[in-house]
This record gives sequence, structure tokens and C-alpha cells, in this order.
Amino acid sequence: MTPQRPPSDFLITHNIFDLDQVASISRFRSCAGHRSMSQGSKEPDSSMATYFTTNVKEYPGRPPQIKVYAPFDGYITPMVGGFSFVPKSSKFPGWPFNQYRIIIEHVKPLPEYEGSVEVKAGELVGYDDSSEYFPDAPVKSLDIRVGVVAFPPERNSHQIEPFKNMDSVFQYMSDEVFAEYTKMIPELKSPEDLIIPVEWRIDHPCTFRDDGPYFEHTTTDDSNPRYSDAVDLQSS
Repeated sequence: MTPQRPPSDFLITHNIFDLDQVASISRFRSCAGHRSMSQGSKEPDSSMATYFTTNVKEYPGRPPQIKVYAPFDGYITPMVGGFSFVPKSSKFPGWPFNQYRIIIEHVKPLPEYEGSVEVKAGELVGYDDSSEYFPDAPVKSLDIRVGVVAFPPERNSHQIEPFKNMDSVFQYMSDEVFAEYTKMIPELKSPEDLIIPVEWRIDHPCTFRDDGPYFEHTTTDDSNPRYSDAVDLQSS
């Protein structure tokens, strides 16, 4: 049975990334990247993933690898294209289905964290997978999803959707971790500021590039910055 909410210890107590390596963050229900939605969703097309992007051009020569840390005490488990985390309360951490997890893609674990391995919050567990980027790529984007892996995956005309009950990663951060973001983004007041309301998305639908699943999008909306696809990190 698919759980409707995560367990009580599903709380991020350590930031997954070093924020000084992050240039921008996409909002939940943005038109960034490609369609990524919960199975059975009646909402308009959007991305329920959160993209953490580094501007590679800021670094002369080879850009640094993006560090990835364990968000809480629990387990790291393999996923296609990356890895995921389940909290310590998980009775079957290696079982891929029907439990809430934090999924990170375009990353590779360190050798000692391959497979299903117990972790402590704040342990360095891996880096971005640099083999996925062209040498002249202007940015690196790592995406985070919160949800439940379901079987079978749902197929639609634009994308295969493997997750249910997706939510914003910012809804599960401790006050101390979220404060790291408010320090970097002065206008940020609450996790809801990083979520585009479904009503607004209905009135402002995403459009696909060609036949999808990737969107045509802009990262700013001068008429209503609160609902832009992404926010830039800046010093307070």
C-alpha cells in the first residue's frame, strides 16, 4: 500500500548540497527541465522536481565536483541515474517501492556508499556524475524529488512517471537547514515561497519544446517574481 505521508523521522537535518556551489534553485511545479509529476496527477503539466544548478562558466578550467551529503540518519540506496535516501525507521531500506524517499539524479556515490548502506546526517556520500555533461556545458543541474516509487511506472505521451505523492523537498527541512536558504535568498520567508500554487499553474500552463518531455521556459517573470521558475542564490 502506498503511504500518504512520510514517517516522523523524514526530516532533513543537514543540507544535501553546499549552497556556495549552487547558483539557482527551481520551484516545485516549475516549467524547468522536463515533465516530472506524480502518477495519476490531475494537475497541469509541470516539474515536481527541484533543480539545483551550478553555473560552470564561473569556474576557469574544470569546474569543481558538486558534493552530496546525507540529509538525515538513515540509508543510501541505489536508483537509476543516481541514488536515494530513506530514514532510519525504514524496515526494508533496500526495497525500492512504497516508502518515502529523497531521490537525487545525475550523481554517483563514493565506492563505500554503493548499494544499501547506513549513513549519518552530513556524511559526504557522493558527487555529481561529470560523465553526463558535455565538456562545454554552461551549467550542471542536479535534481531532487521527494516521493514514493511505484510499480509499474505510468506512461503518458510525454514522459514515464515512476513516483507517487511527490512533494517539495523544502517541506521536509528542519528550521536550521531552511535558515541556510533564507540567509542566501533575502526574499525567502517560508517553504511555500518555493512552491508554485496549482491554481497559478493552471492559469499559466507550461509549454513543451517540440513534442516534449522538455519544456520551453524562462527563469524569470518580471510581472510576478514570486512565481518565476527559479530563484537565484545571493549573499544577504
